[in-house]
Amino acid sequence: PPGGSLPGAAHGAHHVHLYRNAYNDTYRFFLSYAVPSSINELLFGEEQGHLVIYMNDAWWISSYDPQENVWTHVCWTWQSETGNVVLQIDGVVVDERERLQDGRAPS
Repeated sequence: PPGGSLPGAAHGAHHVHLYRNAYNDTYRFFLSYAVPSSINELLFGEEQGHLVIYMNDAWWISSYDPQENVWTHVCWTWQSETGNVVLQIDGVVVDERERLQDGRAPS
């Protein structure tokens, strides 16, 4: 990433503006980070109507279902030491998870 680096990151925050319209896809991803040892070390996207995060061989399917035809500000954060993930929509926490690949960072 410009101005920084992701490898070995102990934590991170990712923001997207999402406009979801009707679609027939099962999966779609907004962010993909690959490393030499893995095609997809980190993914952020949508699976069957729910926002998902894939990190280091682990999936988290959030309970949030984005609205159609509405611009939405999506932010998720992850902390390596604890594995805590927080999903915010328009500045409001809508879902959280503990221990998603705690102690591991994208390599």
